[in-house]
Amino acid sequence: MERYLKKFKEDSGRQGQEDVERSEYPDVQPSVSGQQPGKNKPSDLSQHDDDLPSDEDPVIPVIAKKNYTQKFRDSWLKEKSFSTWLVRNPSKCEEPFCQLCAKSIRGCIVMHKKRLKSASDTPRVTMFYNKNKEDKMLKQIKSAEMKLVAFVAEHNLSFSVLNHLPQLIASVCPDSGVAKKLKCCRKKGTKITKDLMRSENIYNLSKKLKKCEFSLIIDESTDISSVKNLAMVVRFYDKEMKKVHDAFLALLEVQDTGCHC
Repeated sequence: MERYLKKFKEDSGRQGQEDVERSEYPDVQPSVSGQQPGKNKPSDLSQHDDDLPSDEDPVIPVIAKKNYTQKFRDSWLKEKSFSTWLVRNPSKCEEPFCQLCAKSIRGCIVMHKKRLKSASDTPRVTMFYNKNKEDKMLKQIKSAEMKLVAFVAEHNLSFSVLNHLPQLIASVCPDSGVAKKLKCCRKKGTKITKDLMRSENIYNLSKKLKKCEFSLIIDESTDISSVKNLAMVVRFYDKEMKKVHDAFLALLEVQDTGCHC
């Protein structure tokens, strides 16, 4: 009995002490289930958790952007940065076509131009410029052949010399790529003289005759096949050579050379 009375007094004393503390500190709330003062309440924690995203939130689907095929524009050909490599697609005229890649362009033209500088496209670009280098070499070979034929014609040499002269030049200049590829014979030299050098010579001579006075000398001759030809020679003062110069103008075939013609 005494033990129960002692326990009752201890409980009453503890309760009275809590009432005194509550009256002295009204702002402090009693702890719930062992919770320390100043900690968040369960309601506050649940409210804070609601603000955080959870795995059960609805996922908003991402709409894929539609790709549009680029159509060819004639204005691109007027731009220097595009005109060197951009053309119309031979099979599909509406699509732009890259000559370096040999492919149709379906995206941005500017981005494709930047991609041409990458390492993956270097072999194709190298092939493109190698082709230009070969074209330059071909022009040098043609120019050398024309100079060779002009030398033979200027010094009144036989065109048969051209059958052996290119081989001689190649052996004398073994380190020259142009000399190794010279191919000129008698027939080719005659063709170059008639078709190319003749028109070039007449053009240069006419430019000189327009700036000075000249006299025309004509003479008729008959060749071995009994064909009558009229040779025309002009005489004028050449300012470049600083002397009176006679130049062959033309050789015309005539039907009759009588005085009534």
